[in-house]
Amino acid sequence: MSKKIIIIILIIIAAVAGVIYKTSMDNSNNGGSEMSKFQSIQKGMTEEQVFGLVGQPQADIGSGIHIYKYVLSNNATMLVGVVPGTGVLYVRSEKDGKTETLIGE
Repeated sequence: MSKKIIIIILIIIAAVAGVIYKTSMDNSNNGGSEMSKFQSIQKGMTEEQVFGLVGQPQADIGSGIHIYKYVLSNNATMLVGVVPGTGVLYVRSEKDGKTETLIGE
């Protein structure tokens, strides 16, 4: 093979490796971008508005009110409390045994 072909092949390999690395870094940091969606939720939003913003929950664990549970890629659990007819009451984040209230009580 000529030197030009070898150089072209090495450039292609380096470009592919760069794309793979960037994609893996984007995916490993995805918890932050997922979290920002939950931070956009506002008190009083309807269930439909919440679902449009963050998608369908993995579970509804509430009794009396809806408590929608989402598990993020960084293993944080998001809980969105919604009172039917009233809207979002709270948004909480749980990770490593710590709870943080983003919205509400």
